[in-house]
Amino acid sequence: MKIPNQDKISKLNSDTFKFNIGKKDDIELLESLRIRSIENCKYYTKEQLDIWKSLTPDWTNIINNTIVCNSKKELSGLVSIRDNELYLLYVDPLFQKHRIGDKLVSIVETQGMVCDTNSNSERLLKKRGWVFNSDNIKEIRGQVFKNKWYTFNG
Repeated sequence: MKIPNQDKISKLNSDTFKFNIGKKDDIELLESLRIRSIENCKYYTKEQLDIWKSLTPDWTNIINNTIVCNSKKELSGLVSIRDNELYLLYVDPLFQKHRIGDKLVSIVETQGMVCDTNSNSERLLKKRGWVFNSDNIKEIRGQVFKNKWYTFNG
């Protein structure tokens, strides 16, 4: 699956927020934002957060399918897709409550797209019209993660 055309991205650009397709030069900052976002998550134990942080995405292979949001030249959020899946969604804790996650999802969501979501993103997806499919309980290194599969039926 490819990122939508630049017109869809450009429509969301404003004086405050700029949306662009990720570049290899962004990878270090994207990973830093991912870690900060995970550390701010209140729904998991320290052990679960440590595991989540250690599961580093293969940025080199997904960067071309990643949209980044900058606020006054400061990285504030990202969304990445893989096949027909909303794969990553992270918003810097300092920029949460600014609808960045909502805007990022609006750029990439397509009919039938799926997302393995946690409690952090579930409310956003439901508000955007995504529907619950099934529980996705998984065990990683002895820790149980209670995620859910959602599908966009827009």
